[in-house]
Amino acid sequence: MKEKLINAIKNHKLDHKHLNEVIKLAKEELNKTKD
Repeated sequence: MKEKLINAIKNHKLDHKHLNEVIKLAKEELNKTKD
C-alpha cells in the first residue's frame, strides 16, 4: 500500500499543495486500518 502510494506520487510529480493533501488522506487511511 505504502509503496504504491509513493510510486503514484513519483509518477504524478504532484505539486506541494496536492502532495500535502495526499499525505493527509494517506495518514487518515492508515489510522483507519490500525483499528
